[in-house]
Amino acid sequence: MTIQHSFAATSILMLLTIVPAAALDPNIRITQYGHTAWRLQDGAFDSAPNAITQTADGYVWIGTGSGLLRFDGVHFTSWAPLTRKMLANSAVYSLRGSADGTLWIGTGAGLLSWRNDNLRDHIRGRINSILEDQKGRIWAARSRASSSGGGLCQVAGERPICVGSDDRMKLPYAGPLAEDLNGNLWIGSANQLMQWKEGSFKPYLRKELQPFEGEAGVESIAVAADGSVWAAIPIKGVGLYRWVAGSARKVALAEIPTQYINTVFTDRAGVLWMGTTNAGIYRIYGSRVDHFRSEDGLSSNAVTAFYQDREGNVWVATTKGLDCFRDRRVITFSTSEGLSADIAMSVVATQDGKVWIGNRGALDVLEGGKVSSIRIAGRRVTSLLEDHASRLWVGVDNTLAVYDHGNFKNVTRRDGSPLGLVLAMTEDREQNLWASVVTGHRLFQIRDGRVKEEFTEGQLPWTSRLAADPTGGIWLGFSNGNLGHYSNGDLKTIPVPSSGSAASGLSVDPDGSAWAETRTGIIHWKNGETKILGARNGLPCDGFLSSIRDNQATLWIYAKCGLIGIPDSELKRWWQQPNTRIQFQFLDVFDGATPGFSTFQPTATKSPDGRLWFVNDAVLQMVDPGALRSTHSIPPPVYIQELHADRKNYAIGGPRSLPPRSRDIEIDYTALSFAIPQKVRFRYRLDERAAEWQDAGARREAFYSDLAPGQYHFHVSASNNDGVWNEQGATVNFSIAPEYYQTIWFRGLMGAAALFMVAGLHRFRLYQIRREFNAHLEGSVNERLRVARELHDTLLQSFHASLVQMQAARNLFSRQSGEAFQKLDSAIKMTAGAIAEGRGAIQQLRSQPTDQADLARLLTIAGQELARSHETSSGPVIWRLVVEGTRRDLQPLLQDEVFRIARELLRNAFQHAQAKQIEAEIRYERRMLRVHVRDDGKGIDPEILREGGRAGHWGFAGMRERAQQIGAHLEFWSERGVGTEVQLTVVASIAYQTLHKRWRLPLSMRNGGVS
Repeated sequence: MTIQHSFAATSILMLLTIVPAAALDPNIRITQYGHTAWRLQDGAFDSAPNAITQTADGYVWIGTGSGLLRFDGVHFTSWAPLTRKMLANSAVYSLRGSADGTLWIGTGAGLLSWRNDNLRDHIRGRINSILEDQKGRIWAARSRASSSGGGLCQVAGERPICVGSDDRMKLPYAGPLAEDLNGNLWIGSANQLMQWKEGSFKPYLRKELQPFEGEAGVESIAVAADGSVWAAIPIKGVGLYRWVAGSARKVALAEIPTQYINTVFTDRAGVLWMGTTNAGIYRIYGSRVDHFRSEDGLSSNAVTAFYQDREGNVWVATTKGLDCFRDRRVITFSTSEGLSADIAMSVVATQDGKVWIGNRGALDVLEGGKVSSIRIAGRRVTSLLEDHASRLWVGVDNTLAVYDHGNFKNVTRRDGSPLGLVLAMTEDREQNLWASVVTGHRLFQIRDGRVKEEFTEGQLPWTSRLAADPTGGIWLGFSNGNLGHYSNGDLKTIPVPSSGSAASGLSVDPDGSAWAETRTGIIHWKNGETKILGARNGLPCDGFLSSIRDNQATLWIYAKCGLIGIPDSELKRWWQQPNTRIQFQFLDVFDGATPGFSTFQPTATKSPDGRLWFVNDAVLQMVDPGALRSTHSIPPPVYIQELHADRKNYAIGGPRSLPPRSRDIEIDYTALSFAIPQKVRFRYRLDERAAEWQDAGARREAFYSDLAPGQYHFHVSASNNDGVWNEQGATVNFSIAPEYYQTIWFRGLMGAAALFMVAGLHRFRLYQIRREFNAHLEGSVNERLRVARELHDTLLQSFHASLVQMQAARNLFSRQSGEAFQKLDSAIKMTAGAIAEGRGAIQQLRSQPTDQADLARLLTIAGQELARSHETSSGPVIWRLVVEGTRRDLQPLLQDEVFRIARELLRNAFQHAQAKQIEAEIRYERRMLRVHVRDDGKGIDPEILREGGRAGHWGFAGMRERAQQIGAHLEFWSERGVGTEVQLTVVASIAYQTLHKRWRLPLSMRNGGVS
């Protein structure tokens, strides 16, 4: 049975029942879809693609004549595992992503499956198609099999089950596979089309194909939503068949060469796609047939396969590349869709649902998805307007006409001449029609089809844009950039700051506030105030062309960078805070927006169904705000694909350990959204570097060049073109190994070495200090010895000689010499006493350091001796010694010096203080040694303490010098009548002996004594 073109209006209409969400909009033409082509000539593939599928993880896979490619929407990546374990033939002819996540690969040598990095062989032969049935079973159609069993195989366990080689089925090899709604398998081959289910089968077309044995046979099978089955047989005289309820019908379509159709496919909207061997794509929906060829941008007119992904995008494989068709948010109408020319300059949507387009040479009208044209008696249509009576006002060249019931009626000036080239029109609340014309820069007021009043440029500035004020009067956009409001003969001019050029668009809200679009911003006048909205408020660009409100009061702005939708709530917030950044929806060129300036009015209009229409002096564009609100709510899967460090690749999966000094680190990630991959946005975070997300825009790489050794955790998330974010995202953990000098043990060792060095330097410094101190002490001892020798060898010898002489002189006196004898006797006694004291002093100077007794014992003995020899008028002096702290051994030389200073202090207290109580205190502290001597005597004049030896009191100066020589500090506190307190302070590092070293006595001190 032959079916002519009217077939589309009957039987094919049965395909168009329910349109799933994840499907292309069937109501627009194929030329209005977003289309991308990747061609062999551009280097996208090494060989032509044969098959397309999508796996559960979201990746799209393309089988080519030279292998398998994985696609993320931006990059094609050769699949390495297949090359490592490939059978004899690397060509991939069929693909299937099953529900369990397995990728099934049909090559020229067999069927492979890949899941969880495990690649397995299943069936030998050339695998022409792969199918997963309703029960989840995998079927493969094969040819060129080396083993018997037939062309239809089921993967079952370790051994496949193949059927068809018997004389009844006559199916030694098979090509396309399909499953109908009842679970029947349909298998195509060169000699038949077979319906098969659980061992029973029914052949078709054996008789029709017998004359063409050895030729292509059944090349493609598709099952429609109504259950019918389509089969493409690209043989002249055979062509396209359709099965309904088991009954086969041959299909013929006007203007479609069915003998060239080699691929059939039905998408989720029930639309029938047909690929041909030499004429591109045909697409049938309802009564409309679309045709898309290489002339329209298809990669090749020879189509080999179709596929629809989970987002509804339709993929097409051709002999020269790969094509993808996707929905666009902004739909374009051009000559491809029926416009008379691509010079659309004005548009108006009328109340009857028609959209009128002013074009060059014709007045186009869009109704019910079809464009028709009305020829005009002129060169171009300029401005358009629908009045209150639903009449269409049309500017044609230099005339203005009313189009009513298929006729044009001109409107002229009072003298019968044409008005001129109409630039803009509007109708006010009183039903006056206003027309601005370029000729003479005039403004006309028209009532009942006649010119009521004419305004020259001298009366009103030249007006390029007009808009009616719902509250009364009209708004005017002047060519000098200012705005005006005219009502009942009164003109109010509103200066517009920083404009400088005429407004390209003018619209008025129901409350009478006006919007004017300029190249520098959007001017909004309301309640006597003027404010400017623009890029400083976060809008993606300046340069605004026109605007219009939708049914939800959202303001849609046609700007040079795209369509911007601003909710009314955001506009109100902006009006209150003019410097705030506002939220908006943005549709750019990837969504189909191609804005441009339009010469005439209106440039934007709204049809009764809520759709918005724009012209740009080239094409007509439409956006449906209601459809935009149903966004793609499924977030895109996010994956980290590769980790590179210093040009070396590291596999993803589990923690990664990078070598020491890894610097140039690159992490490649992706998100699988194929609707508009260019608008996928990313953000990432390296936990150890920052707590906040870093906005990466559309960039799919993260770079680091200064990471220190340690563990790192990298996170990335992404959003689709609707701004729906995958919050979970993807994560990779990696670590950078340290060099030996960056390890903890090495740093600890270096720290210990540094501490050891500091300790060593400290000990060495102490050794130097002690050595210098010992040298000072030894010098002091040597000086004492020298003084002792001098006293012994000179002064003491002289005293001794004098004593001998005085003794001799005495012997010459008689006992009766009287007073002279007594005085000489007294002198001899005094000289002898002086010699005894001198010997005692020498003995003290030459005495060995007090190494055998501690300081407390020495001071106790010295104090007791002094106490016995000195008494006050009131009795003996009370003397005591106090020791605080744990006793510690002192260096012998130092102890000797400390003892001598303390003994001198005690002697002064006993001899001169006239004290009743004298106390000495020794305090052993961790960091120093303190010796206090206190008395309650008459005290010392502070002047004497300050002057010391200069006041004749050499004892103070001597004690200070002695203390300075041992690195100690001597302090006096005293006033007349209040006693005296003296403190000697010695630093511990000098005072105390260590366990490792004891100080030796100078050689000159080891044989002390007095001769």
